[in-house]
Amino acid sequence: EPVFNIVAMGVISTALPILFFLRGLNYINSTKASLLGVSEPLAVLFFGWLLLAEKISGIEAIGSAIILLGGAIALMEKNKKGISATNEAA
Repeated sequence: EPVFNIVAMGVISTALPILFFLRGLNYINSTKASLLGVSEPLAVLFFGWLLLAEKISGIEAIGSAIILLGGAIALMEKNKKGISATNEAA
């Protein structure tokens, strides 16, 4: 029984997410995929707070804000590059 639990946790928490990530790359671009990957710790923090009633410390809140800000900056830069490339082509 312990061996089954170890294998099941390895498959559920490691193998399946990697498989889904690689399959998802067929449907979204790499920028969006990397932003989703970076936001994973935020999801863990949120669901820990929501489902397990964990307390969020100040440093965790600041770290979450930095991650969100970095993702927003990356999206804005990508959009700026896309707009400038479109304007140059016209």
